[in-house]
Amino acid sequence: MRHLKIIFSVIFSILLAFSVIGCNKTNSNSQVITLKVWEDENNIDMLIPLADEFIADYAQKYPKAPTLKIVFEAQAEGSAVENINLYGEAGTAADIFAFIHDSLGVAVESGDIAKVMFPLELKATHEEKAISAFTINDQVYGYPITAESITIMYDKTKVTSEQLSSFENLKSAGKKLAWKTTSDAYYTFAFLTDVNLFGQNGNDKKQLNFNTPNAIDNLYNFVSQYKASIADIQSEEAISLLQSGEVAGIVSSPFLWATVKQTLGDNAAVAVLPTINGNTLTPFSGYKGYGVSSYTKYPHLAHAFASYLTNAENQYYRFVKKQLLPTVIDTSRIDEALNNDTQGKYLAAIAMKQSLENSVTMPNILAMGNYWAPMQDSLTAIWNMSGENLTKAKVAEQLQNATQTIKAQIS
Repeated sequence: MRHLKIIFSVIFSILLAFSVIGCNKTNSNSQVITLKVWEDENNIDMLIPLADEFIADYAQKYPKAPTLKIVFEAQAEGSAVENINLYGEAGTAADIFAFIHDSLGVAVESGDIAKVMFPLELKATHEEKAISAFTINDQVYGYPITAESITIMYDKTKVTSEQLSSFENLKSAGKKLAWKTTSDAYYTFAFLTDVNLFGQNGNDKKQLNFNTPNAIDNLYNFVSQYKASIADIQSEEAISLLQSGEVAGIVSSPFLWATVKQTLGDNAAVAVLPTINGNTLTPFSGYKGYGVSSYTKYPHLAHAFASYLTNAENQYYRFVKKQLLPTVIDTSRIDEALNNDTQGKYLAAIAMKQSLENSVTMPNILAMGNYWAPMQDSLTAIWNMSGENLTKAKVAEQLQNATQTIKAQIS
């Protein structure tokens, strides 16, 4: 590992030097190189000090090179790939962009994202699942930032962790969770615990089946027995319900944790999703990463900064600041922080890590784009079943319809 880092450092310095010289043959300090970074607006303030450190290191190593400037622009991670495609060729898009891994297939197909410059170093540094999330056809395209999964963010004065451990306990306690279930194939995927979503590794578009025994049982039991325990509402819209006590918790991705923490203060807590009739739910997990635009004028600097932002030291920084789970193999500093946490500062991170272990990584292939609408239609139809219309056979029929519709769209 050490020799890889040394080789990486030497090669990187050479490439960076050539990039700088190419940008400014006169070595005049009057010129400025500007790297534009698209980032979630909630993270920009946290990252400015890191950018300042990178700029200072650059200036020290290359005192005669053009001045380096790094600017952050707010950009939703879910739409970053689409906007790189729209504005990249015109030169108005970012050099580096934060994005969610399931949109990688689109970015690769359109040619808008560059391959990482040092894949062997990246593979030696980050966990296999994180690397796989940003890999298409054995080529790595993204620098992993963080791993995330779905949890319950709750008010511990209103409900206990034991009451949240299963739907049976939740119902017996008379508690309710905000959980978007209709028209949402992301949050409801957790019930599809034994389905085949593009094969074991999520990269085989020919493998697909949702009409499976556990998926049928879980959805049938959910709608027939536990529907009253759910407020069907978008997570970000449920904060007022959490404040009023109408719901005891919200099922959400980690993006909402800061808001829940601000709303509830020390009463905020996190738990994994409840089991249903003994079955452990398997929510989607997602990976966020940085991509380097194919259109950047400064590829070596862009790759260098993306790598810097995602190294072990800076993932520890993100963990301390926002409890963002790391993707690096070396988590020694984070483990030490968890072990020495006598005040429960990182309890949320522990629950999120447990959820991640139960989760299924969203496939990143192009075929995944065909999943959402048909599955959302089928899940909505199942949710709206009642009385004689609610049977396992009809649940199975809807799941089979989703399977066939998606297959037809792919072929």
